[in-house]
This record gives sequence, structure tokens and C-alpha cells, in this order.
Amino acid sequence: MLIGAVLFTSLNDDKDLPKSIINMFEISKCVYIAEMMVAANHKGQGIGSELLGHFFNTIDSSIFTDAFIRVWDQNHIALHLYQKMGFKVITQIDQVKNSPDGTFIMKKIYLHKKIK
Repeated sequence: MLIGAVLFTSLNDDKDLPKSIINMFEISKCVYIAEMMVAANHKGQGIGSELLGHFFNTIDSSIFTDAFIRVWDQNHIALHLYQKMGFKVITQIDQVKNSPDGTFIMKKIYLHKKIK
């Protein structure tokens, strides 16, 4: 049974990447954690920490030097987890989202962590 996953790609694939990050890092050496998911009935059990720990223990540091993740500013639980795992807030963007009631702005926070 699958209870969690981390999906990652090159940071080059983030179509919303802010210019400030492009100017500060060698993007070709940066990994982007595009999704981090834990099944609802398994949240709060340390699975997210385990997934990220495994990710950092297995990522090839000869290829990637830095990791980025993006999170909605209202997702306090995820934001706390990422910061607990050593990520630091680096910048944020406004992202236009659609809903049945129209469009709205979602603030997304970019976090960064050096890969050792």
C-alpha cells in the first residue's frame, strides 16, 4: 500500500520560478521537489519527515547541490515540516488559481536547502 511519495525534477522545470532564484543559484544543479504527499489517514505519524530524510540520504550530491520546495503560505503544517527538515524561506510568489467561484491569488513560499 502506498502511503506517501516525493516527486522531484530539475528546478528548470518550474515554470513559475522567480528571477531572484535564477540569479542566485546554478539552476542546472538544483532539484525541485514538485510534490510531497502523505495519505490522509497517515498524516501526523512522521511519514513526511521519513520521506524527506530518505530523499536527502539518496539524492546524488555530485549532480544536485541545492533543493527547493514550494508551499502554500496557509499550509502551516507542511511549512513547519519543511523548516524542521532544514529548509529556509527564500522568496514567495503570487499564483493565480481557478475555482468554481472565479479566480483567486494563492501565495506560494519557496524554501531552499543545501544538499550535502
